[in-house]
Amino acid sequence: MGGRRAGHHRHGHRASRGRPRLPRHDFDPQLVTQLHVVPVYILCAAAALLLVRTIRADASSAQRRAAWFLLTVIVLQGAVGYWQHFTGLPVQLVWVHMLGSALTMVAAANVWDRTLARYRTRGLGDLTAPRTAAAEPALN
Repeated sequence: MGGRRAGHHRHGHRASRGRPRLPRHDFDPQLVTQLHVVPVYILCAAAALLLVRTIRADASSAQRRAAWFLLTVIVLQGAVGYWQHFTGLPVQLVWVHMLGSALTMVAAANVWDRTLARYRTRGLGDLTAPRTAAAEPALN
């Protein structure tokens, strides 16, 4: 989503060989920002709904942590996005926003994994307990 947002700005086309920085697209920045925000608000609402559903369904603690992590990352990503918008899109914040985008994907994959995984992780347990033959993997 952000590529269309940043592509019209001065970082869209870097100056080279004495040429001035020119926008790659002739989009209205305010309109592009508003269009960028619509799917973001939908994502925020979906993450909040996921969290409420996870809490009400008495899901596992791993699922609740994953939902909280996703919502936290999205809120922080939104804060960086607004910070970018109101400070003129400095290139350092663009990088932070791109990193946040990757972190959002990690958080979403974590939610997917915790929700649909058929396995359970219980920790290492008692490492001093003797191992049984049933617990050992078969070597064929």
